[in-house]
Amino acid sequence: MTGRIDLGLFRPPIDQRELESLCVLQEPLVAAIGSDDPRARQRALRLQDFDEKPFIMYSTDGARYFHDLVTGLLTERAARRTFST
Repeated sequence: MTGRIDLGLFRPPIDQRELESLCVLQEPLVAAIGSDDPRARQRALRLQDFDEKPFIMYSTDGARYFHDLVTGLLTERAARRTFST
């Protein structure tokens, strides 16, 4: 054993300055919505479809990556909406 790794699987973000990476899989981010919700009839949802709507979020304890991903997307969306001209 040389102490080197020839191959590894990870989820971004990761510091890639010393790594060569290739995307091997992209997972869809899905929403679980009640059948009586008007959004359930839509083929696709946009971030603005969740504006001012309560929802359950990934916890920082069990899924830090997804919590940060979703929080970042919603924060970015809110910033664009607030500061757009």
